[in-house]
Amino acid sequence: MSMDLFGKKQERFEMCDRFIRRLERSDSLLDLFSLHRQIWNSGIRNANIGPCEYGMFRTSDISTMQPSEVFLGNIFGLFTHPLPQWIGTAEEPIIFQQYRDHLISNVKQQQSLIYDNGLCRDRICKGIADASGGQVDAGLIRILDKSMDMNRLQTFIFMIEGQRRISNFIVASGGPKTDLLLLPERWMQGQGVTSAFRVHEIPVWKDHRFPEFKFEVSRENLAGKLKATFSKENTQQNSQEQASRGIKR
Repeated sequence: MSMDLFGKKQERFEMCDRFIRRLERSDSLLDLFSLHRQIWNSGIRNANIGPCEYGMFRTSDISTMQPSEVFLGNIFGLFTHPLPQWIGTAEEPIIFQQYRDHLISNVKQQQSLIYDNGLCRDRICKGIADASGGQVDAGLIRILDKSMDMNRLQTFIFMIEGQRRISNFIVASGGPKTDLLLLPERWMQGQGVTSAFRVHEIPVWKDHRFPEFKFEVSRENLAGKLKATFSKENTQQNSQEQASRGIKR
């Protein structure tokens, strides 16, 4: 049963890959429209590429949708018009890019649910690149794990100054609306560990969006689930700042 389930997951993952490549090679609005219907009929679906009475796809069923029911525009100061009205216009390349980007991002989102529990590899790679301050190209970052999940140790490889290095990241729960992308403090020097059982060997983890905070990571259970907490250093520093400002708890 588990092997059969894995096979079905892999088949769906590869199907998403094929559609992404076809979308990237597409060269016309009508070709995108045709691919959209094929994607939907294959079972790759979410609300963003589905029917919506007042949205982009004003139809009752994507399977039978007509080009005149696809409404594009409302970007760069352009009005919204049905797809056929954009064909042959000077703005067609802009509208083409809008439609293609929309389809690709949503196929990738559905693909991420297969193994990665909704985590987006592209966004994580971009976040890691942002944390480098421009020293690492997102296109030269590759996540090595076959699957991803929240609060798990993940491993990635990257290029910096012509050298290949390996480190870790953790997407940790940071609150109701914020997930943390935690990296070892010295990740650009290749700081990392080989398993969740050794995560304690990295004393400081940081999210570049919150540079004032340091985090400690510990293993929560034998399955390798991790827990991120504020570093004691943060607590001591905050206490000192509050004391210097005369703030009472």
